Amino acid sequence: SINITNIQLDSRIRMSFHKEWFWANISLEFDIRFRLPFNNKIIQLHAHVNLVVEFWLEKDEFGRRDLAMGSCHVEPSSVNVMVLTEDIPPKMKHFIRNLRENLEKVIPLLVASQVCPLMDEILRQLDVKLLKSLL
Repeated sequence: SINITNIQLDSRIRMSFHKEWFWANISLEFDIRFRLPFNNKIIQLHAHVNLVVEFWLEKDEFGRRDLAMGSCHVEPSSVNVMVLTEDIPPKMKHFIRNLRENLEKVIPLLVASQVCPLMDEILRQLDVKLLKSLL
């Protein structure tokens, strides 16, 4: 079984040169507890990814400004999974290395599929004047 705990988010919003286009850089960290199926040993891992969300101001048919979301993805170079468990038997190290490498491939897709729809919903509800006052 896999448990994900200690989720931490940190974000920064930046404005582009055109002042109508923004991007948010969201740093996401979490711990993973993985119970090995063959000996019930628990392996502790720590993961870190950066999610980039692009959005801009758009006018609706009545001239009101709304936020529209564009690209939302995990920066591939930001994915990092560290093994925290130290007492891993030599026979297990190859398995753990493969587990870590596979998690580094899967985590970006999982994070984007879960966090991007939430970001879209948040942006739809965010007041444009509030966003500009934050910047």
